[in-house]
Amino acid sequence: MRYYELTLYQPDDKALTKPYCTWTSHPNGQFDPCALGISFDAMVYPMDTPAGGTPVTLTGIALDELKQSTQLGMHIDSAGKVQPGMLCVLKAGMGKGLPLVNPAQQGVLLKGTIWQCFGNWEGTSMTLDFVIYCAAFTTNQPGNLVLNWKAGMKLSDALQACLKVAYPDSKLDINISPQLVQSADDPHFSGTLEQLSSHVRDMTKGKFLGDNYPGVSIVAQPGKISVFDATNTGSAQPTQINFTDLIGQPTWISLGTMQMKLVLRGDLQVGTFITMPKSMSSVAGQVQTTSNSWLGNINADVTFQGTFMITKLRHIGDSRSPDGAAWCTVIDCIATDLTAGTASSTTGQGNGS
Repeated sequence: MRYYELTLYQPDDKALTKPYCTWTSHPNGQFDPCALGISFDAMVYPMDTPAGGTPVTLTGIALDELKQSTQLGMHIDSAGKVQPGMLCVLKAGMGKGLPLVNPAQQGVLLKGTIWQCFGNWEGTSMTLDFVIYCAAFTTNQPGNLVLNWKAGMKLSDALQACLKVAYPDSKLDINISPQLVQSADDPHFSGTLEQLSSHVRDMTKGKFLGDNYPGVSIVAQPGKISVFDATNTGSAQPTQINFTDLIGQPTWISLGTMQMKLVLRGDLQVGTFITMPKSMSSVAGQVQTTSNSWLGNINADVTFQGTFMITKLRHIGDSRSPDGAAWCTVIDCIATDLTAGTASSTTGQGNGS
C-alpha cells in the first residue's frame, strides 16, 4: 500500500523533537483506508537550476484544520511582525500489503520550511496546500555564505569551511576532484545556496579538468548538503535496482544521461549510485515461453546495464490515483565510466523499448 507521513514542527524546533501535527496513511504502523489523500511533486537536483517551491496538497481535511491554515506558513501576526512558517518533513514509499512491496525503500523525500499555506473549500472538497522550500535562506533573509577560495587551496576545503558556517546543523557530503585548485585568491559572498551553487558551477564548468568537465553540483537534500562532480566514483555500496521496481523501460534523455521511472523511493539520494538489474531470470514464478512467442517477451530484459550515479530526482505522488505511475520516483543518472572521464560503451545508443 502507498505510505506517507507528513509532520509539522514549530519554527524554533530545529532538532525536530516535538511534532506539532502529523498526517499519515499508516497510523501506528497499520494501513488506514480512510487516511487523507495527499499529492506532491518534489524535485531534488542541483541548486543552480531554478526550481521554486515544492507543492504538497492534503485532501479531505477537517474544518478546524482549514481555519488555521494561515498560521502554518509564513504570516504577519497581530503585532505586525513577520512570523516564519513551520518546519515540514515528508516521508513516503510503500507500506506492507502487496507482494512486491519493500518497506525498506521508505524514507524522507522532503524537509524544509512552509513559505505558503492556504486552505480551499470547493463544493464538498476541502484541501490544504503547502509550498515548501528546502533552502534556509532567501534574498530577503540572506545567509552568511562566504567562499574564501585561496590560491593553492582545494575547492573541497573551501566549500567545507563555507557550508559549515552557514549550515552548522547539516551533514556535509563533499565528493569532488582534488585537482580543483585555484591559482589566485577568489573570495566570494553569496546570500543563498542557489547563488553559491551558480557561482561554483560557473567557476568550474569547462575548467581545471578539460572542456567537457560539467562542473561542481551542490544539492540540498533531506538531512544533508551534497557536493559532487563527474569524478565521483562512490565510496558506498550502490543500491541494487530490481526489475520489479521499474515502471517501463529506461531511456536516454540527453548525451550520456539516462532516465528511468521507479515505484516511489525514499531511500535514494542525489550523488549516490545505483546498479541496474541484469534480467528477470531470477524472479520467482517467471513463465518460460517458446521461441514463437519470444517477441512478446522481449521486455523481460532491461536495456541498460551497469552502475550509474544519480544526478536528479523527482518524486511524484497522488495517493488516491489508481494509476501506478502516480506514485513514482523519476531518476536522471549517468554511467560510472562517464564519471571517471572515459567513454561509455553504451553512450550514443538508442533505447529499443
